[in-house]
Amino acid sequence: MVNFGVIVSDESYDKSTALKIINKFLPRAAADLLTFNWKKCECKAIQGAIQEIDFNIFVIKAPFSKQYLNTLNKNIIEKVCEQLKIRLLSNQIKHIMIPENIGKYQEYIHAFLTDNKFAISQGKEILTCLAVDILKKLSKITDMEITDMDIAVLDMQLTNKSRYLINVLSSCARYITLITRDIQTAEEYARQVFENTGLSIRVTDACAITQRPYHILFIAEKPEGADLRKITGSKTIIFYLGSERILINKAYRLLVDGISTTFNGITFSQTGLVDISEQTGIFEMIMLIQMEKYPAPLAAEDYAVIRNKFYELGGVITALKSSQRPVKFSNLQEYI
Repeated sequence: MVNFGVIVSDESYDKSTALKIINKFLPRAAADLLTFNWKKCECKAIQGAIQEIDFNIFVIKAPFSKQYLNTLNKNIIEKVCEQLKIRLLSNQIKHIMIPENIGKYQEYIHAFLTDNKFAISQGKEILTCLAVDILKKLSKITDMEITDMDIAVLDMQLTNKSRYLINVLSSCARYITLITRDIQTAEEYARQVFENTGLSIRVTDACAITQRPYHILFIAEKPEGADLRKITGSKTIIFYLGSERILINKAYRLLVDGISTTFNGITFSQTGLVDISEQTGIFEMIMLIQMEKYPAPLAAEDYAVIRNKFYELGGVITALKSSQRPVKFSNLQEYI
């Protein structure tokens, strides 16, 4: 049995009559503290299965709505985080999903839980696994062959994400630009790839980027210090695979930073506690726990294993996400 948690907000909070009365007669700080001590963080379990894989989702509900969370002071948020930690540890949960729309304190909550050794899923590993499959779909929609695309991979440290992407792209791309700070390692890697696959890789120093917009830009992690304006343009499609949020100038065609997926035969013991239509994080959690990789990073070959398992279990990409907004493939012409 695979066990993991998901953190959600309490969207019924704003409709509570009792809480409206409390907020009416008490100062804001006192009302928030009373609400927190009264409601605490609730925890309920959902059983589910994807074919032969059984899992338990422990839904940890913060005692405020997303909108109200955005207005809390830092002291209350710290208390909420401590409560989340207690609920997770009491149920022996070390792997967590955090929805993208939990509010402006999402990054703080993420950092708090990461510092306390929890593994957090955001669906980025699955996006990495399926990025080239998505590119092939986009190629058909844009009526442009991948062999004719100017493709770049931006990765400051040449991580296993990039190695996996380049390995998969070697079967369909003619050449790739690898933008990195680790020039020596990248040049040796490029030589090995050329000898093994025939793919030509041009290595570029991320600290000395020249003006050259690409058709396709894969960004492996947060590109500290790289000037994205020089390598993106009105025709650029960006795949952002990193976990930290980044600001990208508006001069691009489409930003893909997430996906929505469903699985054939997935079942749940009950619904309503969590958005079960979003199954990307569920699948990612199951894979990471089963592979026992945390805290070690995934190897390049692990991404291939996860991709194969995705299709084996009947996984289907239903939509892309562009800055958290879903974009169905049928509507992509509006963007590109």
